[in-house]
Amino acid sequence: MNPIIILLSWVTASASAQLIPASFDARTRWPNCPSIGRIQNQGCCKASHALIPAAVITDRVCIQSNGTNTRIYSGYDALACCTDCSFFPLQQCLGGDPVKVWNYWVTTGLASESCMPLSLLNPLCLGSICPLLCKLGSLLSITNDRKKGLSMTEVPSDMISIQSEILANGPVETQLDVYTNFLSLPTGAVVDSIVGDYIDFRSVKIIGWGTQNNTPYWLIVGSFGLGWGDNGVGMILRGQNFLQIESNVRAGKLIV
Repeated sequence: MNPIIILLSWVTASASAQLIPASFDARTRWPNCPSIGRIQNQGCCKASHALIPAAVITDRVCIQSNGTNTRIYSGYDALACCTDCSFFPLQQCLGGDPVKVWNYWVTTGLASESCMPLSLLNPLCLGSICPLLCKLGSLLSITNDRKKGLSMTEVPSDMISIQSEILANGPVETQLDVYTNFLSLPTGAVVDSIVGDYIDFRSVKIIGWGTQNNTPYWLIVGSFGLGWGDNGVGMILRGQNFLQIESNVRAGKLIV
């Protein structure tokens, strides 16, 4: 590569790094968008692949509108109605592919949660039914309620790129490897080690970052209820691609 190009790239990266604050929390940066700190509970259903992309879309729509558009996009729509988003079409609660959920939002759109709330989820976490109309009492068709995005964006896996994306446009979705200790995330502690057996991967939302006792961390929101981490929010080691958290970061471009 041309040495001049290498030098310019280094200068650009260095300049970008200087603009990144030491700590950041999207909840305080955009207080008019309470969805950023909203905690969902998927219960016995492995639905993070659907719930987290929908949550990120919700946050970004609100941020882009300066807090005037507070529509909550339905993760249940992606879970129950996207035919190829789940690994097992008739057993959607056995996990799925968040990339296909992003693509579903672009090609088909996502309904609002007022139309398709998570409460429609089968309490036994078996197959979920995709209805034709919004929840009971509404005559609005789901097709008419859906709204599309422009495209999915793959965020480069370096820390500065991820931070810059969050600073500019809001939270992002990522998937990380899950081990036994992740299921009972401690309060007030940064997870920086693996304990127990590998389980699978889950999607989470990155909403910020900081440092605790000289350990840099990502601030993440899961879909595991208020009993997980610090009222549903956790801290994961930042900058070392721990649990692959920096390898699979995604966001979405919105239709203006």
